[in-house]
Amino acid sequence: MTDPRPANVPWLTPYLAVRNPRATIDFFKAAFGFELRDALDDAGAKSLTAPQDPFRGDRFAQIEDLDGYRWALARHLEQ
Repeated sequence: MTDPRPANVPWLTPYLAVRNPRATIDFFKAAFGFELRDALDDAGAKSLTAPQDPFRGDRFAQIEDLDGYRWALARHLEQ
């Protein structure tokens, strides 16, 4: 049977909404040995188009930066 997941993608990816992210991360590291693999602080951009996966096989989103420049972001999804 073929594994339905791409390589290096875990079966479970939790998303948590917390009041103090830095303190929560520190707690998880100390209490459970967690390792922070990726993080993004709020840089002030405005979302114009939420990330979506249209038919053409790319993930796509649009943002507007602090100077008003509009950015189109895309990533090809492995199939």
